[in-house]
Amino acid sequence: MRLRDLQLKIRSVANVTINFPLNKPVVLFGPNNSGKSNIFRALEYFLRKIYS
Repeated sequence: MRLRDLQLKIRSVANVTINFPLNKPVVLFGPNNSGKSNIFRALEYFLRKIYS
């Protein structure tokens, strides 16, 4: 299974769509308190639900 994109709707971050290209890294960058960690926490939560 391959994750192609992720769409999030979080309080601290507006609507976010992250595309995961094949064989390329994905980098999130932005100022402090912009919600980068919350995006990773949502991704971790999603993956734990699938693989548990």
